[in-house]
Amino acid sequence: MSALAVDTPPPPATIPEASIADAMNHANRCLLRMNLPISGVVAFRGAQHGHLSDRLPQCRSAEYAQNISGTRGGRRCGGQRGRRAEEEVSSSSPAGSAAPRRADHAPPRRHKWIAAPLTAPYTAPVITPRYPLTTSRLVLRPFTADDLDAVHAYESRPDVARYLYWAARDRDATRDALAQRVTRTALHDDGDAIDLAVTLRHTGRLIGSCLLIWTSKAHRQGEIGYILHPDHHGHGYATEAASAMLHLGFTQLGLHRITGRLDARNTASARVLEKLHMRREATLIDNEHVKGEWCTEAIYAILESEWTP
Repeated sequence: MSALAVDTPPPPATIPEASIADAMNHANRCLLRMNLPISGVVAFRGAQHGHLSDRLPQCRSAEYAQNISGTRGGRRCGGQRGRRAEEEVSSSSPAGSAAPRRADHAPPRRHKWIAAPLTAPYTAPVITPRYPLTTSRLVLRPFTADDLDAVHAYESRPDVARYLYWAARDRDATRDALAQRVTRTALHDDGDAIDLAVTLRHTGRLIGSCLLIWTSKAHRQGEIGYILHPDHHGHGYATEAASAMLHLGFTQLGLHRITGRLDARNTASARVLEKLHMRREATLIDNEHVKGEWCTEAIYAILESEWTP
């Protein structure tokens, strides 16, 4: 009896360095057609033939590949132009003739390539600071229910609430607001805030509050705010507390930009932001209707690269 002949597929071919360079050059040309930078690309779903994907650095996150056709990138790369460019990338086999064929001599499968930057995406941490936070003269700590009397002492004053969204509060309203502040001790996602009691370091007396709001995770944006009892104005306490919030946002949360928004008539608060070297970026005329009147808003901001600890 004769033995049955069986076709055995050849082992995967090894791709020379020149073929790898040709593959990278081809990817770069496709990037240029899509108006994307070519300062470093990787094969996200690279060709498997010849183990090319093992010879190139791998993308550290699928998020970049998804963002190519996302909101901003989608306008540039989307539509027919984006699809044609993607087809050009996927229609060329970087392995070329070195790709092994199956036993039935079917053509090799063509795998889609997606170009992505080498830089890893911003991954913001969940921030739960180690409390209390201390400065040279202040201790910043989470609020507790026992702070009701001290908080009501300034939130019940019309001069404190004059340029804020809320009117002077009675005791019940202060209690409700305090109950929310007690829970604001960590940052997990957009819109979360850390809201802390400002106390004097040498006496422990509560004199106000300061907060940091995480306004955008995707764009690494934050906002600071503060309220101080009028009896303690003029000593630089607000600037000291707000400076601690900038430090928290830039060093622990990794923010790129932090803003401060206020009623344009609140010149005392504006001076605090200016002492922090925040620049006035905008004046929005009559952009909000608050307490029965149109109010103009001033917006200050500072970038991480401009901030000095």
